[in-house]
Parts: sequence; C-alpha cells; structure tokens
Amino acid sequence: VLAGRPKLGKSWMALQLAGAVASGGKFMNTETPRRPALYIALEDSPRRIKDRLNLQRTSASAAIHFEFDFPSLSDDRALLALERLRAEHGYQLIVFDTHARALGKVDQNDQVAVGLVVGQLQRWAIQHDVCLLLVDHHKKPSATVNDLVSDVMGATSKTAVADAVMGLYRQRGQRDATLKVTGRDIEADVT
Repeated sequence: VLAGRPKLGKSWMALQLAGAVASGGKFMNTETPRRPALYIALEDSPRRIKDRLNLQRTSASAAIHFEFDFPSLSDDRALLALERLRAEHGYQLIVFDTHARALGKVDQNDQVAVGLVVGQLQRWAIQHDVCLLLVDHHKKPSATVNDLVSDVMGATSKTAVADAVMGLYRQRGQRDATLKVTGRDIEADVT
C-alpha cells in the first residue's frame, strides 16, 4: 500500500515504479528487472497518463499496459479479469490507482467487508506471484507520521494483509517529501 494526502505525488510515484519495472530501469536508485506491468488508472485519463509518461521519460518500449475501467474488487469479475490479463500478458506488477476507487461500493470503514476483499486479493497475488501496489489516501491532514498503518483512510483491514505500507508525507507548498515504510519483513520503520 502506498498512501498519502491527495495531490502529493502518489500516482506519479506509482507510475514511475511501473515504468521502471516495465522497462527494466531504476527506481529509487535500485535496478529493477524488466517485467510486464499493469497500471489500473481509475482516477486519471489516458491523456494525463501519456503526459506523465512523457515527463518521466518512460521508454516507449516499456512493457506497461493501462486499464482505465475495471470491475470493482468486490465483484467476482475482478479476480477473473485479473487472472485473464495475467495469463495473457504475464504481469508481475499490478498497480491499482486508487484502492478506494477499486473497492467500488464497499464501505471503506467496514472492517469485515474490506477485509474480505483485500484478503481475497492477497491470496490471488500470492498464488500467482504477483506484486500488487494499492495507491490510497491518508485520512489526516498532517505531514507528520502518526502511524503508517492507521494513517491510511478507512478500515485497518485495508492494510492488515499488506506486506508493506508506505506513507508519503509532504507539507503543502513544499518540494521535498518523506517516504516512510513499514512491513512484515522490515524490523523497524524506514525513512
């Protein structure tokens, strides 16, 4: 999960990651092996994505595919669609931008309903060795970290199954941001 307040650069960062993976480039000074990537852009238009890819100088040969409409994750058709796309293209990175939009009509604060949806998604990802990145929002208008997990908007079951939770923090009007990370395989939060 990658979360932060609206308009802080989460989508730009997720797109940069997808572009690096899809082209075998660098992300945050780390080489990434070239793997097919799927970016499910539920809040952006094809034109905006194209403009951002150009600004990020993403290689035209990058193995990245975009979907701008997708079944709600609470709908059984979503996993069927993911499986079909994975089988056809071999995606190893799938980005949902945003998780809240992908949930559809599920109440984000309903622990049980959200837990069922993300639990099913996690099982699918593990079964198929796919990395899922869920872009989400923070609920508090703060640039300081209170708790990476509870800062994410909605039920904590949204983040309970995540292997890692990343929080992007930046004061409005400031250029620099801080990325904090916590997770199952991380002994202490990383900045």
